[in-house]
Amino acid sequence: MLLLLPGAGTASGAASSGVQQADHIHVELISEVRMARAGEPLWVALRLVPEPGWHTYWRNPGDSGLETRIRWTLPEGVSAGEIIWPTPQHLPVAHIVNYGMEGETFLLTEIEVPENLPPDMPVKIQASISWLVCKVDCIPGSAELAVEIPLGSETLPAPEHERAFADARARLPVATPPGWDAVYEITDGYLRLVLSTGADPLPPDTEARFFPQPTDVIDHSAPQQIDALPDGLRFVQTLSPLFRSGPEELGGVLVLERRGIIRGFEISASHRTPAGLQAPAANPRPAGESNLARQGEAPAHTAVETHSWEPFSEQLLEERRFAGRPVFVNMTADWCTTCLANERRALDTDPVRTAFHAWDVAYLKGDWTEQDPEITKYLARYGSRGVPLYVLSPPDPTAPPRRLPPMLTPEIVVEALEAALAAPESHRP
Repeated sequence: MLLLLPGAGTASGAASSGVQQADHIHVELISEVRMARAGEPLWVALRLVPEPGWHTYWRNPGDSGLETRIRWTLPEGVSAGEIIWPTPQHLPVAHIVNYGMEGETFLLTEIEVPENLPPDMPVKIQASISWLVCKVDCIPGSAELAVEIPLGSETLPAPEHERAFADARARLPVATPPGWDAVYEITDGYLRLVLSTGADPLPPDTEARFFPQPTDVIDHSAPQQIDALPDGLRFVQTLSPLFRSGPEELGGVLVLERRGIIRGFEISASHRTPAGLQAPAANPRPAGESNLARQGEAPAHTAVETHSWEPFSEQLLEERRFAGRPVFVNMTADWCTTCLANERRALDTDPVRTAFHAWDVAYLKGDWTEQDPEITKYLARYGSRGVPLYVLSPPDPTAPPRRLPPMLTPEIVVEALEAALAAPESHRP
């Protein structure tokens, strides 16, 4: 009703860019104030509202994915700080693990406003936003958003956004309590981190998970072993295949859950041998199969020998088809969670490799990580705005291609090949 009153639309509009609708997500840039005072900082938030079941990504997206990015254009002398990220969620998909946020998410940023700005000059805050939103498909998006905040003799809050900023701050990880200390070491292919809580031990029914900030320290999909200590917790996880060396201070977020209440803590662990790592735990306490922790030691990382593939192009696709070969097209991207899961659990398995080899399948892979225009055009042909996309063409070049489902199993791929070739029993692998 307030929006119907004279002047109310102007006041609220100044503190918002307005909502933009994109594929499976709404985005908006909002300001905590509708009038700023020179020399005092102000806060803005990027509001992301994915559709139910879809998610965006944290600053460390995990095995795949892409964090939301903001490029600012600001008046001379005005500067923007780093994104303040909320507490992440653990998002397993098949055999891989991502870190991100489901539901409405606010990414906070502080804007510094210098004292010497002219009083009649509004602070125009422009943001070029890029994101990745995933469910089964992964769809990149972008938007240009802006808010314009007038300067005045005092700071005036935007009451319509007061609750949003309060909720956003409540979801931020907080500093660890006094007396807490974290240390870590790298040994025998594992990251081992000990959190000491001093005289304030954690209740025994507390579940926990550690989210490292660097992307190349742990194997995100490996189980995270969590052991209870008399004065804290011990985390053990397999190192990432990309690991090179540990930083002097390992940053991240510790998430604790007890009786449905979730709290994140900013952790900075020093690189030194903690006493709690000198002996194995007698009674490891896994946090269970919840989103916060999983039990067990991580399996050794092994490379999988894949069926040879060729980079996708329309010309190569036509050449292979008119040569009378079945063609399997895999449209993928480095940040695509489902793509990576399908390759691990279906395409890089013995049954599929055997079938591809036996039937002389031409395997074409298109890399849409940088949104190549030729691949974008191919996706549009099948009504797809994102990846993965799997298309199987029969050896008969006049026969129509078949689109496979976005979630693959070895059985789905092999059965599709059998149907496409209608091979006699003696020719089947």
